[in-house]
Amino acid sequence: GINAEYGVVSTQSTGSAVCASFYFLVLLYLMVRAVLSMSRKRASLVNVGRVRQMYYEGLITRFKVMVYGTVVCGLLTVVMFILINVNEMYYKWGEGGRISCK
Repeated sequence: GINAEYGVVSTQSTGSAVCASFYFLVLLYLMVRAVLSMSRKRASLVNVGRVRQMYYEGLITRFKVMVYGTVVCGLLTVVMFILINVNEMYYKWGEGGRISCK
């Protein structure tokens, strides 16, 4: 965290933020690959019958919604993780085991 007395940034909080950001970037990379793969599959559905094409397009659409939901959930997780760490930097343990604000 940030030590308000000395203006020092803790390497633990910085490292956690870097790891959380790396996690989100890897998740985003995997999701982009999945969406591109689904787009290629959808393009290849031209050769199948109309009923089967509609069935597979419905599956692809549902899966894309789940992928987008996963990306949003991952983003919110990382943002909240960083915000909680920043928020904890403004508190310190006082005398008697109480938490006091700086």
